[in-house]
Formats: sequence, structure tokens, C-alpha cells
Amino acid sequence: MTKKIVSLAIFLIASFQIQAQDQKMSESIMDAMHQPMMEVPFQKTDNPDLDYLVNMVPHHQGAIDSAEQILKVSKSASVKKLAKNIITAQKKEIAMFNKIIAKLPKTSDYDSAKIKTYISDSEKAMMMMMKAMMAVKLTGNNDKDFLEGMIIHHQGAVDASNILLKICTNDQTKNIANTIIRDQKKEISEMQKMLKSL
Repeated sequence: MTKKIVSLAIFLIASFQIQAQDQKMSESIMDAMHQPMMEVPFQKTDNPDLDYLVNMVPHHQGAIDSAEQILKVSKSASVKKLAKNIITAQKKEIAMFNKIIAKLPKTSDYDSAKIKTYISDSEKAMMMMMKAMMAVKLTGNNDKDFLEGMIIHHQGAVDASNILLKICTNDQTKNIANTIIRDQKKEISEMQKMLKSL
């Protein structure tokens, strides 16, 4: 009887330790998702095309960092595949953004009132995304927590892109925004389906 109690105690302690480790990893994944955006000041110039791309770089970097974290612990082949796709696609986009950023001026021909509205709407969308991500109730199921956070994160990119498209006249930036909307909406749909299977 005593051996059974000791064995049960050991099992319970080990289970608690695993749960604590999983919870800590979920926190690390979520922190990685928004840390780059917290470290880089939100850019506000007179060129919305420039600001959009500059602000999208840390957003993409957060997705990459958290995807790299989930690859270390994921138990889902689908989540691993998604994470690898995020890393590949968003690294490629960051490289492209940086090349374009280097050539864009800090001023533009956009109407000043439209610029102010763009900045205000963009900041509000960013804050709403960050608030929603921080409100995610972590379960310790790393795959589930990653997907919950990444859906919000992707929606933030979609929202930022839609805000730019309201005023955008630059065909190159417009194409980038539309591509982000298309690709990330597709991944949001995929992640929502994955969540149902976890």
C-alpha cells in the first residue's frame, strides 16, 4: 500500500512538473510573438507606404520567432508544417520589405488628413491586436496556445493591410498588402481547422 502511495506521489509530481514546463513554454511562445513589436518603436512618418512596411517587419519577425519556438515542442505534424511555412514565407518577405524600405522617402504626396487617419487607425489596430494576444488564456497545450495567438497575430497583419489599402496609391505596396491579406486569411482558416482537431 505504501509503495502504491509513493508511486502515485511520484507520478503526480512528475505530471505537475510537465504541466509547469508546458505552461512556461506556451508563455515563451506568446512572448516571442509580440516581443519584436514591443522593442521596435511604431514608425509614424509622412509616408504611409514606408510606415506600413517598417512596422510589418517586427510583426513578421514575431511570427518567425514564435514559429521557431513551437517547432521545438510541437506534437502536431500540421502545426509543424504551418510553422515551417511561416518561417520561410515571412523571412522572404522581410528581406523584400527591407530592400523596398531602403528606397522609399520619408515624405509622400498623400493628403495630410489621410496620413493622420492612417496613423491613428494603424495604432489602434496594433493596440487591439496586442491586447487580444495578451488576453489569450494559455492552457499549457503548446500547439493550441500557438494557434490561438497566431490567429490573432495574422488578423493583425490583415487589419493593418486593409487600413493601408484605404489610402494606398503605390502599386508595389498595394500588391504587398493584398498578398498579405490573401495569404494570412488562408492560414487563419487553416489554423481554425487545426484547433478543432486538437
